Amino acid sequence: MVIAAMYLLYMVGKICFGPLREPEDHHDHESLPTDLSRREIGTLIPLAAGCLVFGLQPTLLLDAVSEPVNTIVVQATTETGTTQQAQHAMISDHTIHTDPSTEHTP
Repeated sequence: MVIAAMYLLYMVGKICFGPLREPEDHHDHESLPTDLSRREIGTLIPLAAGCLVFGLQPTLLLDAVSEPVNTIVVQATTETGTTQQAQHAMISDHTIHTDPSTEHTP
């Protein structure tokens, strides 16, 4: 894993911070292309705002999905007859609750 990280850092350094090599016909066009159009910026701003909001306050998203997830877990486990596993997998307050009688003490 350390070797992979070293290789990745080496590769990123060569690609991002290596010498600039431009094609021969790089300056043959009249105008440079624009970076982002207004439509692309208008699309990316809400996505970036959502990433920031849900990254800084993930409970907004987790509260919205916890009840449906619990329902699906209970349905899936009752169909297979493993209701005890369903109780172990219930998500509440963003932590997984387990039955204290099944926990192993060191």
